[in-house]
Amino acid sequence: MTSCFVYRFILSAQDEKKGGIADRPDDEPDVYHTFFGLAALSLMGFPGIKQIDPVFALPTYVCERLGVMRTAPDGSVEGRT
Repeated sequence: MTSCFVYRFILSAQDEKKGGIADRPDDEPDVYHTFFGLAALSLMGFPGIKQIDPVFALPTYVCERLGVMRTAPDGSVEGRT
């Protein structure tokens, strides 16, 4: 599955009038699918969406501010933008 297909699917499930993302096109959007749709777009590097930390499910700038950054096995800090 290519990321282009995933982008198109998520964006096709977006409700432009109410806001939010549904589980499939033409369904009702909800918080659950909106969060995970935006998370997926962020993790795939979709333009205009801030980077999130996949472990904490928070924007990386929030993780940095809270001091909850992950440390990689080599000792480097992961998640910095």
